[in-house]
Amino acid sequence: MTVGPDGLVHVQASSETAAPDLLLAFDDAGNWLRSARLPPDAAILADRSGAVKIQPAAALVAARASGRRTFASFTLPVLGSSDSVRLAELRGNVVILNYWASWCGPCRRELPLLDRLSDEYRQQPVRIIGVNDDANPKHAIAFARQMGLRLTSLEGGGRLQELHGYQGLPYTVVLDSSLRVAKTFHGFTGELSELRKVIDAELASSSSAFRDSRR
Repeated sequence: MTVGPDGLVHVQASSETAAPDLLLAFDDAGNWLRSARLPPDAAILADRSGAVKIQPAAALVAARASGRRTFASFTLPVLGSSDSVRLAELRGNVVILNYWASWCGPCRRELPLLDRLSDEYRQQPVRIIGVNDDANPKHAIAFARQMGLRLTSLEGGGRLQELHGYQGLPYTVVLDSSLRVAKTFHGFTGELSELRKVIDAELASSSSAFRDSRR
C-alpha cells in the first residue's frame, strides 16, 4: 500500500490467486475509485502528474537495457506567444520534436504534413511540436502565417544546433513516454511513413492498462 503522486492510496490486492493480481485506488476518505488487473511480473509506474501505468517488468528492463538516453530538458517560449512549453511537463506522451527554420526548403514541404499528422493523433497521447531555429523570430512567425501552420512551434533563437547537437534541418526527434530518445530523423524524404511507424510502435509499447472502473 502506498500513496501515489496523485494523492490516491494505491493497494495491491489478490482476487482468487495467492499473488497480488489487482491494483486498487482509494481516495483519502477510503472510497474505492478504480482498479486495474495486474499481469504476472508487473511493474507499476507513477509520475509526478499522478498518471499510473502498468507494464510487464520484462519490457521495462528491456527498455532500460536498450540504452535510450534521456533527452535534455528545456523550457522554450511558444513562437509568437507569451506562453512557454516545459519538456518535463510532456512526460507520459510520445513527443515528436521537429526542428525547422524559415530558410529551410525541405521544412516547407514537411511542416504541412506534420500539421496533418498532429491532427490524426490528436485524441492519443502524442504531442508533435515544432522547434524553430531562426535567429530572428519575426521571420519564423511570418513563415508560419504564410504556410497556415497550426502546429505549436517553440522559439529557439538560432541557438539550438549548438545545444542539441544536430547537423542540419529539418531534424526530428521522437521521445518515448519517459522522454528518452526513441528515434531521430535527419532531413526529409518526402513522406512520413517511417515516422508514423515509430509513433505507433511507441504507443503500442506504452501500457494503458490502468483505466477507471467506477461502480
